[in-house]
Amino acid sequence: MFMSETYLHRMFPSLASGYPSEWIAAIKKAQSMDVTTYIPGHGFVDSPAILKAELDTFRRSLEAVVAEGKRLHDAGVPEKDAEMQARFGEFDTWSIRDMMAPRAIARVYAELDGTLK
Repeated sequence: MFMSETYLHRMFPSLASGYPSEWIAAIKKAQSMDVTTYIPGHGFVDSPAILKAELDTFRRSLEAVVAEGKRLHDAGVPEKDAEMQARFGEFDTWSIRDMMAPRAIARVYAELDGTLK
């Protein structure tokens, strides 16, 4: 199954389009299907077993981004400050994190505020 932008192999999630919560739901739905190989939209391709495990890791990275965005949002941290304060644990060192994290946090804030289009 080609996952396109919903699965980046060891790359920080951009959440460039769609709703962050729907990205997680889409991965969970894909994980419930009888699939032999999940193909990421970006990153390297590996064995089917590794790609399946990495898809789960990527889902966890999305959950971490959404949880951190929600934590900062609920704490009343302005979006512009949240981008600098956000910490994503094990996913902080993933490639393109510095470029994608501000966009990802902004999309989480917009979804929580009901302004995401």
